[in-house]
Amino acid sequence: HEELRLLAASGLRPVDALRSATTTAAALCGVADRLGTVEAGKTASMVLLAADPLEDVANVSRVAGVVLRGRYLDRGALDEIVAGVKASVAEAAAPLEEALELPGEVVARGRYRMTWGGRYAGEEDFLVTRDEGGWWIGAADRPAGGFQQPSRTVLRVDSGFEFVSATWKQGNVEAGYSRLGDRILTEASRGGEKEEPAIRTLPSTLVVGPTYVGDSVLVGGAKLPVGGKKAFRVLFFGYPSWQVEEAGYELERLPDDEGRPRYRFVLETTVGPLTGELWTDDRGVPVRKSFAIGGEAFEVVREDR
Repeated sequence: HEELRLLAASGLRPVDALRSATTTAAALCGVADRLGTVEAGKTASMVLLAADPLEDVANVSRVAGVVLRGRYLDRGALDEIVAGVKASVAEAAAPLEEALELPGEVVARGRYRMTWGGRYAGEEDFLVTRDEGGWWIGAADRPAGGFQQPSRTVLRVDSGFEFVSATWKQGNVEAGYSRLGDRILTEASRGGEKEEPAIRTLPSTLVVGPTYVGDSVLVGGAKLPVGGKKAFRVLFFGYPSWQVEEAGYELERLPDDEGRPRYRFVLETTVGPLTGELWTDDRGVPVRKSFAIGGEAFEVVREDR
Protein backbone atom coordinates (compact mmCIF):
# COMPACT_ATOMS: atom_id res chain seq x y z
CA HIS A 1 0.00 0.00 0.00
CA GLU A 2 2.85 2.38 0.74
CA GLU A 3 4.26 1.67 -2.73
CA LEU A 4 0.94 2.64 -4.32
CA ARG A 5 0.91 5.91 -2.39
CA LEU A 6 4.47 6.64 -3.50
CA LEU A 7 3.55 5.94 -7.13
CA ALA A 8 0.61 8.35 -6.89
CA ALA A 9 2.78 10.95 -5.16
CA SER A 10 5.27 10.75 -8.05
CA GLY A 11 2.53 11.77 -10.50
CA LEU A 12 0.93 8.46 -11.54
CA ARG A 13 -2.86 8.57 -11.74
CA PRO A 14 -4.60 6.44 -9.07
CA VAL A 15 -6.05 4.14 -11.76
CA ASP A 16 -2.58 3.52 -13.22
CA ALA A 17 -1.08 2.91 -9.78
CA LEU A 18 -3.80 0.32 -9.12
CA ARG A 19 -3.20 -1.34 -12.49
CA SER A 20 0.50 -1.69 -11.62
CA ALA A 21 -0.48 -3.84 -8.63
CA THR A 22 -3.18 -5.88 -10.39
CA THR A 23 -3.51 -6.35 -14.16
CA THR A 24 0.05 -5.29 -15.04
CA ALA A 25 1.64 -7.41 -12.28
CA ALA A 26 -0.44 -10.46 -13.28
CA ALA A 27 0.57 -10.09 -16.94
CA LEU A 28 4.25 -9.67 -16.01
CA CYS A 29 4.17 -12.86 -13.92
CA GLY A 30 2.35 -14.80 -16.62
CA VAL A 31 -0.76 -15.50 -14.51
CA ALA A 32 -3.23 -13.07 -16.11
CA ASP A 33 -5.45 -16.02 -17.05
CA ARG A 34 -6.11 -16.62 -13.33
CA LEU A 35 -5.37 -13.38 -11.49
CA GLY A 36 -5.35 -9.59 -11.90
CA THR A 37 -9.03 -8.88 -12.63
CA VAL A 38 -12.44 -9.89 -11.32
CA GLU A 39 -13.88 -12.14 -14.02
CA ALA A 40 -15.84 -15.37 -14.29
CA GLY A 41 -13.49 -18.35 -14.32
CA LYS A 42 -10.62 -16.61 -12.50
CA THR A 43 -9.42 -17.32 -8.96
CA ALA A 44 -11.90 -15.84 -6.49
CA SER A 45 -9.40 -13.76 -4.50
CA MET A 46 -9.91 -10.01 -4.01
CA VAL A 47 -9.77 -7.17 -1.49
CA LEU A 48 -12.92 -5.21 -0.63
CA LEU A 49 -12.38 -1.57 0.36
CA ALA A 50 -14.47 0.83 2.46
CA ALA A 51 -13.67 3.83 0.20
CA ASP A 52 -12.95 4.49 -3.48
CA PRO A 53 -9.21 4.20 -4.31
CA LEU A 54 -9.78 6.05 -7.60
CA GLU A 55 -10.49 9.20 -5.57
CA ASP A 56 -7.54 8.67 -3.22
CA VAL A 57 -5.15 5.76 -3.67
CA ALA A 58 -4.51 5.83 0.10
CA ASN A 59 -7.96 4.24 0.43
CA VAL A 60 -6.39 0.89 -0.45
CA SER A 61 -5.50 0.72 3.25
CA ARG A 62 -9.17 0.88 4.26
CA VAL A 63 -9.75 -2.85 3.92
CA ALA A 64 -13.30 -3.95 4.76
CA GLY A 65 -12.92 -7.60 3.81
CA VAL A 66 -11.01 -10.15 1.78
CA VAL A 67 -12.15 -13.00 -0.45
CA LEU A 68 -9.38 -15.64 -0.49
CA ARG A 69 -9.94 -18.38 -3.06
CA GLY A 70 -13.71 -18.14 -2.51
CA ARG A 71 -13.59 -17.83 1.28
CA TYR A 72 -14.88 -14.49 2.67
CA LEU A 73 -13.07 -12.91 5.64
CA ASP A 74 -14.73 -9.86 7.18
CA ARG A 75 -12.92 -7.12 9.10
CA GLY A 76 -13.32 -8.95 12.39
CA ALA A 77 -11.79 -12.14 10.98
CA LEU A 78 -8.91 -10.15 9.47
CA ASP A 79 -8.24 -8.41 12.80
CA GLU A 80 -8.06 -11.82 14.50
CA ILE A 81 -5.54 -13.03 11.92
CA VAL A 82 -3.42 -9.91 12.36
CA ALA A 83 -3.48 -10.29 16.15
CA GLY A 84 -2.46 -13.92 15.82
CA VAL A 85 0.38 -13.08 13.46
CA LYS A 86 1.68 -10.36 15.80
CA ALA A 87 1.61 -12.77 18.73
CA SER A 88 3.31 -15.47 16.67
CA VAL A 89 6.03 -13.09 15.48
CA ALA A 90 6.67 -11.87 19.02
CA GLU A 91 7.08 -15.41 20.33
CA ALA A 92 9.06 -16.51 17.28
CA ALA A 93 11.62 -13.80 17.99
CA ALA A 94 13.00 -16.17 20.61
CA PRO A 95 15.00 -18.84 18.71
CA LEU A 96 14.19 -22.54 19.01
CA GLU A 97 17.15 -23.49 21.15
CA GLU A 98 16.49 -27.19 21.78
CA ALA A 99 18.83 -29.50 19.90
CA LEU A 100 17.23 -31.96 17.50
CA GLU A 101 17.09 -35.40 19.11
CA LEU A 102 15.12 -38.31 17.64
CA PRO A 103 14.84 -42.06 18.34
CA GLY A 104 16.78 -44.57 16.27
CA GLU A 105 20.10 -44.73 14.46
CA VAL A 106 21.35 -41.49 12.89
CA VAL A 107 21.22 -41.62 9.08
CA ALA A 108 22.08 -37.99 8.36
CA ARG A 109 22.56 -34.82 10.36
CA GLY A 110 23.50 -31.38 9.09
CA ARG A 111 22.37 -27.97 7.97
CA TYR A 112 20.92 -26.53 4.79
CA ARG A 113 21.93 -23.03 3.81
CA MET A 114 19.53 -21.09 1.60
CA THR A 115 20.31 -18.24 -0.79
CA TRP A 116 18.04 -16.25 -3.10
CA GLY A 117 19.74 -14.42 -5.92
CA GLY A 118 23.02 -15.00 -4.09
CA ARG A 119 21.69 -13.36 -0.90
CA TYR A 120 21.46 -15.21 2.41
CA ALA A 121 17.90 -16.54 2.90
CA GLY A 122 18.16 -18.65 6.05
CA GLU A 123 19.18 -22.04 7.41
CA GLU A 124 17.63 -25.38 8.33
CA ASP A 125 19.16 -27.78 10.85
CA PHE A 126 18.02 -31.34 10.16
CA LEU A 127 18.25 -34.84 11.53
CA VAL A 128 17.18 -38.13 9.92
CA THR A 129 17.11 -41.36 11.94
CA ARG A 130 15.83 -44.88 11.37
CA ASP A 131 14.45 -47.60 13.64
CA GLU A 132 12.48 -50.82 13.23
CA GLY A 133 9.25 -48.91 12.58
CA GLY A 134 10.58 -46.62 9.86
CA TRP A 135 12.05 -43.13 9.66
CA TRP A 136 12.13 -40.01 11.84
CA ILE A 137 12.74 -36.68 10.08
CA GLY A 138 13.28 -33.52 12.12
CA ALA A 139 14.07 -29.95 11.14
CA ALA A 140 14.52 -26.55 12.79
CA ASP A 141 14.05 -23.80 10.19
CA ARG A 142 15.28 -20.23 10.48
CA PRO A 143 14.18 -18.32 7.35
CA ALA A 144 15.64 -14.87 6.67
CA GLY A 145 14.44 -11.97 4.57
CA GLY A 146 10.83 -13.08 4.14
CA PHE A 147 7.53 -13.33 6.01
CA GLN A 148 8.07 -16.87 7.32
CA GLN A 149 9.05 -17.31 10.96
CA PRO A 150 11.28 -19.96 12.60
CA SER A 151 9.57 -23.34 12.94
CA ARG A 152 10.26 -26.84 14.16
CA THR A 153 8.98 -30.00 12.47
CA VAL A 154 9.15 -33.71 13.37
CA LEU A 155 7.78 -36.18 10.83
CA ARG A 156 7.29 -39.92 11.38
CA VAL A 157 6.95 -42.21 8.35
CA ASP A 158 7.07 -45.98 8.02
CA SER A 159 9.74 -47.97 6.17
CA GLY A 160 7.98 -47.26 2.86
CA PHE A 161 7.81 -43.49 3.63
CA GLU A 162 4.05 -43.60 4.20
CA PHE A 163 2.82 -41.02 6.71
CA VAL A 164 2.31 -42.01 10.35
CA SER A 165 2.34 -38.78 12.38
CA ALA A 166 3.93 -35.32 12.70
CA THR A 167 4.28 -32.30 14.95
CA TRP A 168 4.89 -28.67 13.99
CA LYS A 169 5.60 -25.57 16.09
CA GLN A 170 5.90 -21.94 15.02
CA GLY A 171 5.73 -19.14 17.56
CA ASN A 172 2.71 -19.70 19.79
CA VAL A 173 1.15 -22.19 17.38
CA GLU A 174 1.54 -25.94 17.93
CA ALA A 175 -0.02 -28.64 15.78
CA GLY A 176 -0.12 -32.43 15.74
CA TYR A 177 -1.02 -34.65 12.79
CA SER A 178 -1.92 -38.33 12.93
CA ARG A 179 -3.08 -40.90 10.42
CA LEU A 180 -6.41 -42.62 10.98
CA GLY A 181 -6.69 -45.22 8.23
CA ASP A 182 -7.26 -43.28 5.01
CA ARG A 183 -7.71 -39.96 6.84
CA ILE A 184 -5.50 -37.44 8.62
CA LEU A 185 -6.46 -35.80 11.91
CA THR A 186 -5.11 -32.33 12.69
CA GLU A 187 -5.19 -30.88 16.21
CA ALA A 188 -3.73 -27.43 16.87
CA SER A 189 -3.56 -24.71 19.49
CA ARG A 190 -2.69 -21.02 19.36
CA GLY A 191 -1.39 -19.44 22.54
CA GLY A 192 -2.78 -22.38 24.51
CA GLU A 193 -6.25 -21.99 22.99
CA LYS A 194 -7.33 -25.07 21.04
CA GLU A 195 -8.39 -24.74 17.41
CA GLU A 196 -11.23 -26.82 15.96
CA PRO A 197 -9.82 -30.27 15.05
CA ALA A 198 -9.89 -31.10 11.35
CA ILE A 199 -10.14 -34.45 9.56
CA ARG A 200 -9.65 -34.92 5.83
CA THR A 201 -9.19 -37.83 3.46
CA LEU A 202 -5.66 -38.74 2.45
CA PRO A 203 -5.39 -38.51 -1.37
CA SER A 204 -1.89 -39.92 -0.92
CA THR A 205 0.10 -41.45 1.90
CA LEU A 206 2.88 -38.91 1.25
CA VAL A 207 2.75 -35.99 3.69
CA VAL A 208 5.46 -33.36 4.19
CA GLY A 209 6.08 -30.26 6.29
CA PRO A 210 7.73 -26.91 5.45
CA THR A 211 11.24 -28.39 5.33
CA TYR A 212 13.88 -29.17 2.73
CA VAL A 213 14.93 -32.44 4.33
CA GLY A 214 11.29 -33.52 3.96
CA ASP A 215 11.86 -33.99 0.22
CA SER A 216 13.42 -37.32 1.19
CA VAL A 217 9.86 -38.56 1.83
CA LEU A 218 8.82 -37.75 -1.75
CA VAL A 219 11.97 -39.30 -3.23
CA GLY A 220 11.71 -42.40 -1.04
CA GLY A 221 7.99 -42.78 -1.66
CA ALA A 222 8.31 -42.43 -5.45
CA LYS A 223 11.08 -45.07 -5.74
CA LEU A 224 12.06 -44.02 -9.26
CA PRO A 225 14.65 -45.69 -11.50
CA VAL A 226 16.74 -43.48 -13.78
CA GLY A 227 14.39 -42.18 -16.46
CA GLY A 228 11.29 -42.88 -14.38
CA LYS A 229 8.59 -40.28 -13.79
CA LYS A 230 5.65 -40.18 -11.37
CA ALA A 231 2.82 -37.71 -10.74
CA PHE A 232 0.90 -37.84 -7.47
CA ARG A 233 -1.01 -35.79 -4.93
CA VAL A 234 0.75 -34.75 -1.75
CA LEU A 235 -0.45 -33.21 1.52
CA PHE A 236 1.63 -30.57 3.25
CA PHE A 237 1.37 -28.52 6.44
CA GLY A 238 3.14 -25.54 7.98
CA TYR A 239 2.97 -23.34 4.89
CA PRO A 240 1.31 -20.93 5.11
CA SER A 241 -0.30 -22.16 8.35
CA TRP A 242 -0.87 -25.27 10.51
CA GLN A 243 -3.75 -26.36 8.30
CA VAL A 244 -3.25 -29.23 5.87
CA GLU A 245 -3.23 -28.36 2.16
CA GLU A 246 -3.09 -30.50 -0.98
CA ALA A 247 -1.11 -30.06 -4.19
CA GLY A 248 -0.06 -31.93 -7.29
CA TYR A 249 3.56 -33.02 -7.53
CA GLU A 250 5.54 -34.56 -10.37
CA LEU A 251 8.96 -36.13 -9.95
CA GLU A 252 11.29 -37.34 -12.71
CA ARG A 253 14.62 -39.05 -12.14
CA LEU A 254 17.35 -37.70 -14.39
CA PRO A 255 20.73 -39.31 -15.12
CA ASP A 256 22.95 -39.28 -12.05
CA ASP A 257 25.21 -36.25 -11.60
CA GLU A 258 28.72 -37.39 -10.59
CA GLY A 259 27.23 -40.39 -8.84
CA ARG A 260 24.46 -38.45 -7.08
CA PRO A 261 20.79 -39.18 -7.85
CA ARG A 262 19.24 -36.16 -9.56
CA TYR A 263 15.56 -35.28 -10.05
CA ARG A 264 13.39 -32.72 -11.77
CA PHE A 265 10.26 -31.72 -9.84
CA VAL A 266 7.11 -29.76 -10.65
CA LEU A 267 4.98 -28.52 -7.73
CA GLU A 268 1.47 -27.23 -8.33
CA THR A 269 0.91 -23.81 -6.66
CA THR A 270 -1.88 -21.22 -6.69
CA VAL A 271 0.15 -19.00 -9.05
CA GLY A 272 1.29 -21.72 -11.42
CA PRO A 273 3.79 -24.59 -11.49
CA LEU A 274 7.08 -24.34 -9.58
CA THR A 275 9.80 -26.27 -11.41
CA GLY A 276 13.28 -27.09 -10.16
CA GLU A 277 15.90 -29.76 -9.62
CA LEU A 278 16.87 -31.83 -6.60
CA TRP A 279 20.01 -33.82 -5.81
CA THR A 280 20.20 -36.47 -3.06
CA ASP A 281 22.75 -38.79 -1.50
CA ASP A 282 22.49 -42.56 -1.96
CA ARG A 283 20.06 -42.74 0.99
CA GLY A 284 17.65 -40.28 -0.63
CA VAL A 285 18.41 -37.38 1.72
CA PRO A 286 18.63 -34.08 -0.25
CA VAL A 287 22.05 -32.48 -0.70
CA ARG A 288 20.98 -29.65 -3.00
CA LYS A 289 17.82 -28.07 -4.38
CA SER A 290 17.45 -25.35 -7.01
CA PHE A 291 14.46 -23.45 -8.39
CA ALA A 292 13.52 -19.88 -9.34
CA ILE A 293 11.39 -17.32 -7.47
CA GLY A 294 10.64 -14.00 -9.11
CA GLY A 295 13.22 -14.64 -11.81
CA GLU A 296 16.04 -15.22 -9.31
CA ALA A 297 17.63 -18.53 -8.35
CA PHE A 298 16.78 -20.00 -4.95
CA GLU A 299 19.50 -22.44 -3.89
CA VAL A 300 19.52 -24.88 -0.97
CA VAL A 301 22.87 -26.52 -0.19
CA ARG A 302 23.57 -29.10 2.52
CA GLU A 303 26.44 -28.86 4.99
CA ASP A 304 26.97 -32.13 6.88
CA ARG A 305 27.97 -32.16 10.55
